[in-house]
Amino acid sequence: MNRRADMTVSGVVQGVGFRYMARIAARQCLLRGEVENMEDETVRITCEGEEEGIGRFVEAVRGAKKPIEVDDVRVEYSEPTGEFKSFRIVMGDLVTEMSEGFGAGSAYFRMMLEKQDSMLEKQDSMLEKQDDTVKEIRSLSSSMHDMMDARFQRLEDEISKIKAKLP
Repeated sequence: MNRRADMTVSGVVQGVGFRYMARIAARQCLLRGEVENMEDETVRITCEGEEEGIGRFVEAVRGAKKPIEVDDVRVEYSEPTGEFKSFRIVMGDLVTEMSEGFGAGSAYFRMMLEKQDSMLEKQDSMLEKQDDTVKEIRSLSSSMHDMMDARFQRLEDEISKIKAKLP
């Protein structure tokens, strides 16, 4: 059954690429409608489509990943009007949109750098463990070498004693 959902999403949802994520999710759920930033820093979403698709879309919005931080999603359902042909982003003025785009890019870049730093720390820790393992192996190898030299020396000594007793 077709439904209409009017949603208000609050949290860190402006300047972080939320509208683009919403458009992708809406299209994946086969919804039509629009998403728009509001002056009170919330985002308004109106969508129409199959009830199941709207449910999946609402869950996608609630589960948005960082740097997006969804605090609350208010949803009101009603009968569809059929006014939308696709799902679109309602754009603001050029300066605002460019600022938001640069802000979102900066947030994602910062996250990538943090992830890279974390991975490098793990790599350094693994290299330290690898160095410790190599030292242990070398120590064991040296000990094994010393032990084998001692055993061979004893064998040579015993063979010499046996040879000395032979006629």
